[in-house]
Amino acid sequence: MQQAVKLQMILLIDGFIGAAAARIVCALSPNAQQYMIFAHCSGETKPSMRI
Repeated sequence: MQQAVKLQMILLIDGFIGAAAARIVCALSPNAQQYMIFAHCSGETKPSMRI
C-alpha cells in the first residue's frame, strides 16, 4: 500500500484486515487517504477503524 501511494495509485480497501493495514499506512504517510476508496460495507460489529 505504501508503495502504491508513492506511485499515486488508487487503493481499493476491502474488509477489516485491509482497513487495519490502511490505518497503518495513513499513520506512516498522512496523504495516503486521498488515494483510498473503501469498498467494504457490512454489518460487522468490530471496533471502528475510521482513519
